[in-house]
Amino acid sequence: MARNYSDPKKAGALMEADACGLVLKELERLIDRYQRKVDKEADKRREEFEQVMGYRSESDIQDAYGWGYISKTQYERYVDLFQAGSAALEQHTPTVTERACAILRSIRVDVMGEQQDYRYGAMSPDELRAEIKRQQDAERAWKTRMDELKSHRRSIEAAEGADT
Repeated sequence: MARNYSDPKKAGALMEADACGLVLKELERLIDRYQRKVDKEADKRREEFEQVMGYRSESDIQDAYGWGYISKTQYERYVDLFQAGSAALEQHTPTVTERACAILRSIRVDVMGEQQDYRYGAMSPDELRAEIKRQQDAERAWKTRMDELKSHRRSIEAAEGADT
């Protein structure tokens, strides 16, 4: 969206917006990298949970520990998982990787806001009015589409309810 302006202040704002774009690309790359790690951690938690749920009772876990099949650390973790059940998967303490990913996403939102500010700062009053109108039109179209989808969903649910 690079435009040439004779006004150096507007040209500087466009350069800042372009710089924000570069930073956003790098943030996206980092977010993707950390998200893959988060997904792997979640897969490991699910695997461990499935392994624990293979035991019929806490006494089976204790027997596995007593026979030396699992370590004391595993025994304590397995008992905790067994007691917590499936809630342990959804309500776990966030890992360092999850927190890093959340921080990167937060930074991305901030940089996107700055980029938008710089782009708006470089627009002429007429361009700004046109952009605001375009966004309002897009928002109205989105709301209309959401209303249509909700109405369609309600009609499907009503039809399903009538079938039962």
